[in-house]
Amino acid sequence: MNAYLDMPEQGADNVPRHHMTARQEWIWLFMLAFQEREQRPPTLREVSAATHTQTRACHEQMCALVRKGFAEKVPHKARTTVAIDPAYMPTGKVE
Repeated sequence: MNAYLDMPEQGADNVPRHHMTARQEWIWLFMLAFQEREQRPPTLREVSAATHTQTRACHEQMCALVRKGFAEKVPHKARTTVAIDPAYMPTGKVE
């Protein structure tokens, strides 16, 4: 387990998880809160405006979150980047 956010060391496709940068964590936490409040993922512009980040930079940070396993893309849908709540992530442990 990764001590940071208490998440598994590897994400999808056995890609090692790495720590989020401060900006990525800010974006990720905003996305989680927004999803819970609005019952839908935020748009790129909503994330960008809320985190005071330029749209292109925000897009790059969101792509990094997907690569690191903290978010996922839903194909063929608008607002496709969805933050993953660690409370609902599988840990790989079988009891």
